Amino acid sequence: MLEVKAVSMFSAGRVGRVLGLSMALLLLATTGAGCSEQSTTTENLPPVAIDQGDECHVCGMIIKRFPGPKGEVFSRHHEEALKFCSTTDMFSYLLQPEAKAAVQQVYVHDMGATDWQQPDDSALIDAQSAWYVVGHSLQGAMGETLASFKTEASAQKFAEEHGGRVIAYTDVTLELLANLNSGGMKMDSHNGDGMKMDSASDDGMEMDSDSDEGMKMDSPSDHSM
Repeated sequence: MLEVKAVSMFSAGRVGRVLGLSMALLLLATTGAGCSEQSTTTENLPPVAIDQGDECHVCGMIIKRFPGPKGEVFSRHHEEALKFCSTTDMFSYLLQPEAKAAVQQVYVHDMGATDWQQPDDSALIDAQSAWYVVGHSLQGAMGETLASFKTEASAQKFAEEHGGRVIAYTDVTLELLANLNSGGMKMDSHNGDGMKMDSASDDGMEMDSDSDEGMKMDSPSDHSM
C-alpha cells in the first residue's frame, strides 16, 4: 500500500513539473512574439512634418530657412525624430558608427516631386532606397549638397540638367562628404567623372598663358609688398 502511494505521489510530481515547464515555455513564446511584433513596428515609423522652428540636429540652424532636400532620422537613442537642414548634415550624422548602429528609419525629400527652394514634407521618402546626385550646381543649406530622388531616372534627369553624377545610398561616404564640403565635387555631366574647378579662386592666384614660361602667376600679396 505504501509502495502504491509513493508511486502515485511520484507521478503527480512529475505531471506537475511537466505542466510547469509547459506554462513557462508558453509564456516565453508569448513574450518573444510580443517583442518581435514591437521591433517590427518601431522599424516602420512614418515621416513627420518639419515645423517652422525646428533646428538641425548637427548645426543648430533653423531648417525651414534654407533650400534643398532635408532629412529625418529615427534612432533608438532618441524618442523623437532627428531633423537635418540638408542631406549633407544628415549623412554626416548617419556615418558615425554609434549612430549607424541605432538607426531605425531615414527619410529625405524626393526632389523630383517638390520644389527646391521650399521642399514639401509630403514628398519625404525612404532614404535608403533613394538615389542621390552629387556634384550638381544647386545650393543647399550648407552649400553643396546631395540632391535626393525616389527613382534613378529622376536623379539622372536632374544630373543632365544641373551636372553631377548619380549614386546610391550606400555609395555615400565620409570621404565623399569631405570632398563635397571642400568644393571639390563640382562635376560637368558632359565629361563624366571630371572635376570642374575654378583656378582663379585657388589661393587668389591668376594664371596668364601668354607669359614666357606659359604660366604667369599674379598674386594679390605681391602688390602689397
